[in-house]
Amino acid sequence: MMRRAKEWKDSAEAGISELKAEVDVLRDGLTVAQSRIAELEAQRADAQLGASHARDPSVATDAKSLRGRLAAVKLLTGNYASVLFRLVGSKSRRLRLLPIRASTSLLFLQVRADLSPDLVGLAPSKSELRAWARDPAVEWKLGECISADPQPRRDEWSVDDFLAVRQLIASSTADNELVWRSLIASDQAIDGVKTWPFGFRPEHADPDVRRRRLMIAVGLALPKSLTALHQIEAAGQPATHNPPFGEEPIQDVPPPKGEPAVARRRSVLFVNPSYYNFHFLADSLRKRGWDALSMAIIDPKSEYAQHFHGHDWNLFETDADKQQQVLRERFQEAAERFDMFHFAGVGTLSFFPYNYDTSRDHDRVPWDVLDLKRRGAKIAYSITGCHDLITQTGFEAWSPGMCPKCAWRDRPEICSNHRMSAWGWKVVQLADLICIETDPPLDFRDTAAVFREPLSFAIDPEFWRPELGQSIPVPGLWREPKADGEILIYHSVGNYEMRTRQGVNVKGTGAVVAAIDRLKAEGHPVRLLFRKDVPSVDNRWMLAQADIIVDQLNYGRYGATAREGMMLGRPVVGRVNKVEARGLPAVRAIAECPIVDASEETIYEVLRRLVTDPGERSRIGAVSRAHAMRWWSKDVLAERYERVYDHLHEHGRPPATLE
Repeated sequence: MMRRAKEWKDSAEAGISELKAEVDVLRDGLTVAQSRIAELEAQRADAQLGASHARDPSVATDAKSLRGRLAAVKLLTGNYASVLFRLVGSKSRRLRLLPIRASTSLLFLQVRADLSPDLVGLAPSKSELRAWARDPAVEWKLGECISADPQPRRDEWSVDDFLAVRQLIASSTADNELVWRSLIASDQAIDGVKTWPFGFRPEHADPDVRRRRLMIAVGLALPKSLTALHQIEAAGQPATHNPPFGEEPIQDVPPPKGEPAVARRRSVLFVNPSYYNFHFLADSLRKRGWDALSMAIIDPKSEYAQHFHGHDWNLFETDADKQQQVLRERFQEAAERFDMFHFAGVGTLSFFPYNYDTSRDHDRVPWDVLDLKRRGAKIAYSITGCHDLITQTGFEAWSPGMCPKCAWRDRPEICSNHRMSAWGWKVVQLADLICIETDPPLDFRDTAAVFREPLSFAIDPEFWRPELGQSIPVPGLWREPKADGEILIYHSVGNYEMRTRQGVNVKGTGAVVAAIDRLKAEGHPVRLLFRKDVPSVDNRWMLAQADIIVDQLNYGRYGATAREGMMLGRPVVGRVNKVEARGLPAVRAIAECPIVDASEETIYEVLRRLVTDPGERSRIGAVSRAHAMRWWSKDVLAERYERVYDHLHEHGRPPATLE
């Protein structure tokens, strides 16, 4: 204690000496300015100048400014030591000031000092705070104490102490550690900030982006801060903006009273559709006793709506005001009803479309998700493509042949290292469970929250039955004429025109067509069934009539077409890379995968072997149905989801393996 007291005394004395030196400098400057004014007065008298030119305005202004600064510094010098010891010399003070700026308003929240380096790294820097302290246009405001634990009254800041900090920063020409010990600045966390994939640094952004990222981090670390943070972001905007709070204040969540008589049902709301997967999974979870629903905000009259199999809640309204009202009411119901909220879709991690990300920085603050976590709910997220939670560079290192063929490679508004890193950082902050559905665990998919095996991409084995097109006839609209002995090879591309550039796309369509043309030229009775943008409700009849299904030839994993084809009991061809990053063993669903591996270079040989061997096609089809039932059936996934859910609630993270 004596050593610390001596340190404080030495630091205070150093600060006093510094200010005294500045007083001397200012006094000298004032003397020079006054001498210059005297010279000009003498020149005026000698030259009998007019009164309007009697004094050089710039010199007079300098003198006035110097007098003001000198007075302020003298005032501070007189009580500098007492101010310092009152601010930071008290052993009882454990609260520091965390600055968050919006426009010309700078709010300082009182927080505990033990914040993570990643959070501190997002705060303003010392140089920014020094400039803002000297800028009269910037208003400094003292915020409430939002420390996680109740603090004694003596820990909280007084307005006088807070304003003294600004004065000391504004008047000082050098850092005084006793002053900066009172504030949280990004400079204090440089050595401890985490390094993200491929050098992404969330703290290296423009002030507004960094502020919103700081709000996300603070809202998670200190849930009591949400009211103050929301007021900063929503200031001056309509009450319906930045939901869910708007006009209503955030109420503290009361602790449960006594022991519950009956354990609460397992519950989950799947927010925003993941194709048809969430709809099927919710149905199977309900059969297991869950309170589980799937939700969407989709115009039922749109063409887009045809691609789904239904929703338990479709909250779409044509009127914008009615839409917002319905969403707010449903959110309040959902927040009290469900223990888990499961999202899917890049940029759409929110109950409210207004909170969706529309910029490359993915910096929109999801107030509803922060509030759900404050209430104790778990947040889950399922990836929706090769670029979700993974950088372009990271994916190309694992699958070199795909990115050069992608039409979106040079469209940074869709896919880029920066955009996907920004999204990955945000999801990693918010999600307690990340489902990567057998995709490689690279970049932001490599965290303790990740579950690698199939979990949420549920398939209905009755809807995709092997008997379709055989004992169950195909409806006339979708019946494909077929000659005796003819072999139909199915291939499809969603959004074909958008995803194809000069005849090249990531699925390898050109190579598939060339291989089939070559087989035809050799006399094999083959025909291509090429389809694009057909809803799965109808497309299942096309898949059911195929003898061979070709998925993609570049990705290294497989998607909905392959899962549906296997569930129908048809042989599926596609590129399956069973090698994982960093020497990790492949997950079982990939290691056991019966998809016939093929690339653009080998597709001809693979198809030729299957075309000429009907017995092999039949064998692979049977194995494929069994594999799909074991790994992707909605009832199997519901049982697996329940195990992961229970583990997550008990241990705070998903299990590392299925065992």
